[in-house]
Amino acid sequence: MPEPRCALESLERGEPMLGTATHVDSYLLVEHNGPWPRDAIAGSEMSAQVRDWLSSYDGSVLLIRRPNRPTGPVHVFEARPEALRGVVLDSLEELPGQIPSEWPELSESLWLVCTHGKRDACCAKFGRPVVDALAAVDADATWEVSHIGGHRFAGNVLVLPSGEVYGRVPPDLAPAAVLGQHPELLRGVCWLSPRDQVSQSMGGEPVQTALSSGRLSCRDDEPSPISAWLLPAAD
Repeated sequence: MPEPRCALESLERGEPMLGTATHVDSYLLVEHNGPWPRDAIAGSEMSAQVRDWLSSYDGSVLLIRRPNRPTGPVHVFEARPEALRGVVLDSLEELPGQIPSEWPELSESLWLVCTHGKRDACCAKFGRPVVDALAAVDADATWEVSHIGGHRFAGNVLVLPSGEVYGRVPPDLAPAAVLGQHPELLRGVCWLSPRDQVSQSMGGEPVQTALSSGRLSCRDDEPSPISAWLLPAAD
């Protein structure tokens, strides 16, 4: 595994996080204890029928697991801006034919921490301590999740159904961050476009982007162009 470095380099050069949450219309979350290869859906152990059903989903599919990876029933959730729905199945083989819009609506929130180390070493290094911190507060709400984008901002936490994505979350601040008490860690709300993420959080319309250079992933041998939103100057 490559040495975890992209997150540290991003922090050192002061790269802004706001407006970097991956924009999606919906998330389908499927419990799968792993291991998760680099391409979690294509490479994980599951039947062709299950993989085909997941591939046909019209939103983004993520794998989730409990930190202690228990065996037993499979939890599946669908998150959209208007609701979080979920169902518990006996096995993954019951997924084909499921209709997520018919699942019961849930009132709780999910705290999803990216620990997808085969995708990027920083996600495992910085994500797992955050999982432990959150699980100590609410084990039922806490899940590990496969790649949600933005390795260089690890530890990354996705809160559903609100859609808030937090980055560079240290373990000691994680319980307060998921409750919205650390806006400086907010990357954006995933249900919004990057421009609208910035506008919603800062109350101003971004006017342009600025280019910098940095490593997007620990696997990158060379820096890449990176854009960031600029806000209008204060009067």
